[in-house]
Amino acid sequence: MGTKKGMKPQIKGLPDDVFDRQLETLLAEKDTKMPRLSNIEGIDEIIDNATTAKQPATNDGIGMW
Repeated sequence: MGTKKGMKPQIKGLPDDVFDRQLETLLAEKDTKMPRLSNIEGIDEIIDNATTAKQPATNDGIGMW
C-alpha cells in the first residue's frame, strides 16, 4: 500500500510514528540482517483508496488476495 512519512496507523493503541520507526529499522538493519536483500521497492508508492479495498467474502485464491 505504501506509506508517507508521518502517516498514522488506523488501529487504535499503536504509536503515531509506528510506520516511520519500522521503516527506519528495516533500512538501518537490512544489510546486516538480510544481506541478500538488494532492493526494496514500493515503500514510497501510495495506492489511492487502498484503505477502501474490500476483502473477498471467500478465500478461494482468486483475485488480488
